[in-house]
Amino acid sequence: MCVVLNLLIVLFVLLIGTQIFLRYCGNIIEGLDNNGSTDGSGNYQEYNGNDALILSKQNAANIQFLKQQFDGINGLQGEVTDLSSNVAALQTQVDGLVQSQQDYTNNITSTNSELSTSYNDTSNTDTSTTDTTTPDTTTPATATSTTTTTT
Repeated sequence: MCVVLNLLIVLFVLLIGTQIFLRYCGNIIEGLDNNGSTDGSGNYQEYNGNDALILSKQNAANIQFLKQQFDGINGLQGEVTDLSSNVAALQTQVDGLVQSQQDYTNNITSTNSELSTSYNDTSNTDTSTTDTTTPDTTTPATATSTTTTTT
């Protein structure tokens, strides 16, 4: 019991420690690559100043940076096309499986109905010409009960 409690305490301390580390480690943006822009820093530049020439240069650098980001996204077009074709092929396979299961079910159902039909056909015999003797159930059971023969 004490060992389990100690392990749980250590586990929670590690979880809290990793969260603190991730919080103060820095900003991690997944999937974003800063490969550089026209100014060499590779980052988006904030606009600071009222000079038109500086603003136009920063605007050009920012446009170049955004263009690189979109070019990276456009590079995924081939992967999306491959995935789309794979999904279409899988859909065709699933449709084939569903159709084969439906055919199998129909085959089993028709086989069962043929079996039940053949069973019912053999049980239908004409019993109107046979003589049967049945006890008389309308009178109380006594030592002198009578039986009737019907034809």
